Amino acid sequence: MKISNLNIILFVVLIIAISYKSNAQENTKKDFSLWTWFQLEKKIGKKHSIEFQYQARFNQNVTQFNRSNFYFMYGLDFKKKYNAEILYQLTTNHKTDQHTFFFGLTYKHPLTRRTSFFYRTSVQAVRNYFTGEMYSDKPYVEFRNRVRFSYKINKMFGMAVSGEPYIKHSYKHYAYLSRIRFVTHLNYKYNKYQSFAAFYLIEPDIISFSQPKIDFVLGITYHLKVPGKKKNFKNFFKPYSKSKEDFENDNLKDSFN
Repeated sequence: MKISNLNIILFVVLIIAISYKSNAQENTKKDFSLWTWFQLEKKIGKKHSIEFQYQARFNQNVTQFNRSNFYFMYGLDFKKKYNAEILYQLTTNHKTDQHTFFFGLTYKHPLTRRTSFFYRTSVQAVRNYFTGEMYSDKPYVEFRNRVRFSYKINKMFGMAVSGEPYIKHSYKHYAYLSRIRFVTHLNYKYNKYQSFAAFYLIEPDIISFSQPKIDFVLGITYHLKVPGKKKNFKNFFKPYSKSKEDFENDNLKDSFN
């Protein structure tokens, strides 16, 4: 499987073109948001992992708290290039709660020594409550298919671009293309156990049954991996330049956003 640099450039141009078209639509509601999160990961053997993530989101041009998200995840690596993950997400604010059940399958293909291609297909079921009443529970299902290109600048820095359409099916409407999420991502590895990232996300509505909107999001994240052995805790706070641990074989997982 070969993907040239021209394909990557065309992918980025497509992101810009679709975003510009969505931004130019009349009566489109636009908002700038800030997403921050903390993620804790624990490897179990070589193939299994469990993770917890807390997100705080602010909208209305970052003037108002929007919601908290709590994620509980389990991941399994298999056949070298595949990862499966299941996830439960609780979204809560002062108005309502929302429950999300997610399953995703990710394929990773190295293109060059520094560049990789990721494809993730996933499905998530979302509902507000469990009363059995449609108008109260408001259940819907979304099918997501994300394409991501990542580039490893050096052992400490990496970057990525991705696009992900959402196919939504609800009790009111049959399956339709509701939105597309575009992300640019920059990652910094302080050491093997701690990393920081910043991303910029654009998410325009494609088909909307109310006022269309486009979200612009700045994200700031902190990812912490729990060392597998007690002796490794001595390197927990050492920056990459002062640690003797091997970073070449520490492949970063594809990020969730």
